[in-house]
Amino acid sequence: MTTKWIYWFDELTKDSYELVGKKCANLGEMTCTGLPVPPGFALSIDAYNLFMKETGAAEKVREYLATNPGDLVRDEAISRHIRQIVESHDLPGRMKVDVSREYQKLCNMVGIPDLPVAVRSSGAVSMPGQMESFLNVRGDDDVFRKIVEVWGSSFTHQAVAYRFNKNLAVESFPIGVAIMKVVNAKCSGVAFSIHPNTGDRTRMLIEGNWGLGEGVVGGEVTPDRWVVDRGTGVIEPTINNKFRCVVAKGSGTEWEAVPAELQDVPCATDDEVRALVKLAERLEEAYGEPQDIEWVFDRDFTLPDSLRVVQTRAAKIAKGTDTESQNAYLIDLMLNAVYHRT
Repeated sequence: MTTKWIYWFDELTKDSYELVGKKCANLGEMTCTGLPVPPGFALSIDAYNLFMKETGAAEKVREYLATNPGDLVRDEAISRHIRQIVESHDLPGRMKVDVSREYQKLCNMVGIPDLPVAVRSSGAVSMPGQMESFLNVRGDDDVFRKIVEVWGSSFTHQAVAYRFNKNLAVESFPIGVAIMKVVNAKCSGVAFSIHPNTGDRTRMLIEGNWGLGEGVVGGEVTPDRWVVDRGTGVIEPTINNKFRCVVAKGSGTEWEAVPAELQDVPCATDDEVRALVKLAERLEEAYGEPQDIEWVFDRDFTLPDSLRVVQTRAAKIAKGTDTESQNAYLIDLMLNAVYHRT
């Protein structure tokens, strides 16, 4: 274990995934290449191990599993109890001092006391949709608590069952944590530099809704959709009735009604869609393969300064060719791709 366990994004690259997890490594890579990533820092995988050791949570988890050899796939009570063990502990005092120092640096950098941040899970092994992340977290105490809850989410029933089925270690699954400024989102969504239904590399798919990205993945609202021909630049929009969106409220997020005059209006303009296309092409070139991107437009700025990228990963392609299987796969991608999941 190294003595350094906090890294700012500009200290990381895409090869840092074993140090801080894939999400943080990609945030670092994008930051270092000049892409518009919100500022922030990462807690390394060593931070997880340090917490589990110093609090005694690791030993308690091992003892519990040794005396309760149940069905980890079917019995949710086992994973629920393990998570309670982990989350019953506070961040150790010296870890609080270090996190607070870096969080205050971030607040000072932006010029906002108690800056709202996202506290996001970052696994070294990709486990889409299995661990939790939190938006609009404010102040030292809330940041401390959400870090512990992110670590605790490595023991959700879904995460434990996933590891068991993949023959991964169940009793300990170190993950990194990203702490980054929350964008004052006008609209947010996902963009695929390849069409995920068909594998057509000449066409991109973009989806979005007003507000924060959680509003794209819950299934409660059908987001706007744009299919873009990469050769001609022709945009094929499908604008849906977006009656609800997710917004930052207090210390957290809430669903809120979209004003009637905006429900049938595209949440992103054609110029913003074209900016997303350029961003997706740049990321695809940088990573050498099609990308699945999380994006936000900041209402405090105008183009080109308003666009922010908060994640990128290799895009997955639907295996089926019929419409039903393609749509099912796309829904699965939307549910797994996003702002409250790793």
